[in-house]
Amino acid sequence: MAQDPPLFEGANPLRRSKDKERAVSFFEESEGKVRCLESEEEARLLAAASEPIRSMIVVGINCGLRLSSEGLTLQWESVDLARRRLTILSAYSKNKRPRTIPSNTLAHDALAALKAKALGPYVFGKKTGAPYKSYRTSFEKACAAAGLADITPHVLRHTFCSRLNETGADVRTTQDLGGWKTLKMVQRYAHVNERGKIDAIKPLELFHNGIPNILDPVLVKTV
Repeated sequence: MAQDPPLFEGANPLRRSKDKERAVSFFEESEGKVRCLESEEEARLLAAASEPIRSMIVVGINCGLRLSSEGLTLQWESVDLARRRLTILSAYSKNKRPRTIPSNTLAHDALAALKAKALGPYVFGKKTGAPYKSYRTSFEKACAAAGLADITPHVLRHTFCSRLNETGADVRTTQDLGGWKTLKMVQRYAHVNERGKIDAIKPLELFHNGIPNILDPVLVKTV
């Protein structure tokens, strides 16, 4: 019989205090231009980052976590290395719903390496085992070292979602993996799939098989 997870001790990090601030805040996702990492930019960023920022980047790009609210609060009890999946609890999910995300080889290997050295319950924990309260300074230093001036942590999530779109994932799957209540935010990524447009047009050439090349100079009549 499954047991309930242990209760969190201390103040709820997502509850607003008297000054209306949260210990863990949700990133407001912009509906504007979507900035994603190119593969070459990703390689530069990973080469410039040190642990655990490097692993956070890998998991962010390959699992689509909202790093501030879902990554920093992620605990090992929510990571199943054997089944290659991790679970975001409803307490830390922006839409208040839990979701389970499969981990590909890159994310799994990064998590397994962290687990081997873990000293506390948090996946992205300090050497003392305590959780990080912020990662922005270290992330910005890695971006600067990589020569990337316009990258924010949320770009990792954008990259995850746009790559899902480019590789053919349907919008419902992307919505579920990304943890959105509606399709409105997911539909932004339909506009970044230039590769998908090319792949969609390419098969039209099959309809011209057996038809003489209308651009063949021999067949083109001069006026």
